[in-house]
Amino acid sequence: AVVTTAGKLPFKGVIHAVGPRFGDGDEENKIVSALQSSFLLAAENGWRSLSFPAISSGIFSVPHDICANAYVMASAEFLSNYPNSSLKTIRLCLHKGPLVDEVLKVMDHWIADDPPPPLADPDDEDIPTYEIDLDEDL
Repeated sequence: AVVTTAGKLPFKGVIHAVGPRFGDGDEENKIVSALQSSFLLAAENGWRSLSFPAISSGIFSVPHDICANAYVMASAEFLSNYPNSSLKTIRLCLHKGPLVDEVLKVMDHWIADDPPPPLADPDDEDIPTYEIDLDEDL
């Protein structure tokens, strides 16, 4: 993963990460690795939030269940392993559809198996969050 300027976009920068193609082998771990490299770069640059798209699920044809597991695992592991990082919000930006359903299913299982601690103050900006943004217009 590499960081570039955001050009005329209203962001601090853009991180370019490439996930694996289906059939490369070990796709889930490769997606996790690509995402965690991106999260580390964001933290090294002092960013408080990062949004990422559906890596490898489109033209690279990695099945949605593998992608969903990787997205949730990478985000949860990063937020757990780096609690003092500047990166506090990780957003997964998806078009409404079957991939969203898979991610929500994985998140439900993850939360059921390991529920997050109760939030003392939901407005506290230092509490790590994982969000899913849906593009309802497409």
